[in-house]
Amino acid sequence: MKRVVYVSTAAPNLADDEVERLAAEAVRRNETLDLTGLLAFNGVNFMQALEGEEAAVDEVFGSIRRDPRHGGLVALIEEPCSSRLFPDWRMRYVRAPSRPLLNGQTALNRGDLANGAQVAELFAGFLRLGPG
Repeated sequence: MKRVVYVSTAAPNLADDEVERLAAEAVRRNETLDLTGLLAFNGVNFMQALEGEEAAVDEVFGSIRRDPRHGGLVALIEEPCSSRLFPDWRMRYVRAPSRPLLNGQTALNRGDLANGAQVAELFAGFLRLGPG
């Protein structure tokens, strides 16, 4: 199995409803390919984690890299993994609040990523920052 976590910048004027459609498409695609993950959007940037069998992750990640709805993609983590951090989420979508969160609050619930401390910290920090 493989896990990829990346950040990217949304294309100018990408609407929230289009991002929601993108997340819904990902759920259907990931069901077919047995992938799981988490997609966070703060109105400007994306952070996504994707995990599953290596060939399927590589196929989808290649497609993500070519998607014109975002640019400036930077892979933060690309590693083999022995278990899933998101076994029940085909693609959970989290929209960050329009303002930064304070005092350690996050848009994810405590325990959502209890088994993946490094990935949890990346997403928690991303969602606390809010839009740039």
